[in-house]
Amino acid sequence: NEYFTGLEKCIARHNGVINKYIGDAVMALFGAPLHSDSHAVDAYAAACDMREELVKINESFAQKRFPKIIFGIGLHSGRVLAGNIGAANRMEYTVIGDTVNTASRIEGLCKHYKKDLLLSESTAQCLKDKDNSICLTLVDESEIRGRKEKVTLYSD
Repeated sequence: NEYFTGLEKCIARHNGVINKYIGDAVMALFGAPLHSDSHAVDAYAAACDMREELVKINESFAQKRFPKIIFGIGLHSGRVLAGNIGAANRMEYTVIGDTVNTASRIEGLCKHYKKDLLLSESTAQCLKDKDNSICLTLVDESEIRGRKEKVTLYSD
């Protein structure tokens, strides 16, 4: 709970909302439910903020003799289907679609590339369009399950 509380503060501070917790993962939205032209910049700023927060969380955990936490963050920008989705007796607001699946797959590649943050080409381009002071480095073109074309990955 301490970990999730720390991350939630970072996400909210940068105009994001937590959509759901999936085990030890957090699915956050930027640009939904309210449209935002700065969604990529907000998501990137939240990711950078979460890195700093994780250092503080791990310092607190070390004092309590808890294990160190590491994470991976995957950022991808694109269209999603957003709304109340589910069955008649159980609905929840969420987002679905290729963009959501791709972001999840990108996050899953963080271990492989030994990076705590990976961004897709679409997010990198959005960042470049809004704030050219952000310096990203090409990591790889990677195959992602469920997609025919490779996804170009960046990190900072």
